[in-house]
Amino acid sequence: MKKLFTFAMAVMTSLSLWAVEDDINEYVNNNANYMGVLSNTRWCDHNIGTTSSMEYGNYYQWGNIHVQGSYNAASYGNMYETINTTDIAGWYSAPNCWDVAMCYGETWIKSLTMVQWKELIDNCTWKWSDDDKVYYVTGPSGTTIVLPAAGYKDGRKAIHAGTDGYYWTTTRNEQNTKEAYCVHFNKDKIEIIPMDRAYGLSVRPGIPGFIFDEEADTNPVPLGQYNVFASLKTSFEEDVWRPICVPFTINQEDGHCNLLDIVSKVAVFKGIKDGVAQFETLEIGNGIVCGTPYLVLPASGYNSTMGNRLINGEGTVGAVTEGTATYQGTYTKKVIPAGAYIFDGKNFVKSNGELEAKANTAYLAITESNMPETLACAIDGKVLDENLAGVEMQQSDIKVNVYNLQGMLIRTAVKQHKALDGLQHGVYIINGKKVCK
Repeated sequence: MKKLFTFAMAVMTSLSLWAVEDDINEYVNNNANYMGVLSNTRWCDHNIGTTSSMEYGNYYQWGNIHVQGSYNAASYGNMYETINTTDIAGWYSAPNCWDVAMCYGETWIKSLTMVQWKELIDNCTWKWSDDDKVYYVTGPSGTTIVLPAAGYKDGRKAIHAGTDGYYWTTTRNEQNTKEAYCVHFNKDKIEIIPMDRAYGLSVRPGIPGFIFDEEADTNPVPLGQYNVFASLKTSFEEDVWRPICVPFTINQEDGHCNLLDIVSKVAVFKGIKDGVAQFETLEIGNGIVCGTPYLVLPASGYNSTMGNRLINGEGTVGAVTEGTATYQGTYTKKVIPAGAYIFDGKNFVKSNGELEAKANTAYLAITESNMPETLACAIDGKVLDENLAGVEMQQSDIKVNVYNLQGMLIRTAVKQHKALDGLQHGVYIINGKKVCK
């Protein structure tokens, strides 16, 4: 029986098909902590400028890797203009060495984005200590890190030290580009606010994690190439071919990744022949190459660890063109043009201009006119569905009811291919079968 799974977490579940995990101790000497948050971001146990979790560490202007004698617009100089990116995470190559955590930390360490800080706020327990003047932050994994209330520096003076904490995120305020977002806290509140980039704030490093969600309409990774923990959040049917295109390479790595636990087959587009989209399987040892669109057949075992991924946030998503047809990858969810085709597990179905390709998948664009509404697909010369009758009806028009496990009707007469859209992750019943999202 086929089942539908959604993989949202990398380490907290044994069903971790696309989850990326690594032996953190090899890189950061036990100082990057697994908090159990969904993105798998690791949080270091100390601020930049100290090795003690209880000490303040240094103060830094946003994007300035040097400690200042006085923190003001004069010492920040022309960095208001020269740092012209919306996010400085991972910027460390001269002359644009703006990520202080990367410049002074180990190779894997980065400063963390506003999204990653928000995840820490929303998913962890924060407990203030009047005695220590710190927050003890405990994640779902049970791990606790300490965030000292170091205040911030305006000129030479430390403001609110011992009562308030101010920690830079890597994210600029696009409504006022002279500001960037920081996490501000005291015993009464925790919030994300904009601050002038010339002030001196604390920086807490970590190893970032990103969720590559099939529903995402933007790429989650800031510009740049660097290693992160990655989780691909996607729905698919076991033993049914599906498209994939991701901004990182997945190789067979002894001790880290058994690719056969992840996918049993990988196929590349070879063009249109006799009105059939042709794909050809590759040697599994070749892996899945960054930015290349494929069809893959998920394997039956999902608990393979794959190691840290090098994410190419700047790379252009790839495509494979054969004759008049292009198999186009996409890192974001998008409406595909009318006349392009979406894969439904067996065939390619023509879009009327309203069909969407999920993020981290691919679609087929054909310049030739008078193509059929449904295009058969063959793997190694074998057509997946030799009987196309009713395929278009199955994809677009069949309506079903959706029940929860208690038998309660929660949706009536919805299109089958959109039956679970917008529902929470869980198990549902459609056509008398259990379906997991």
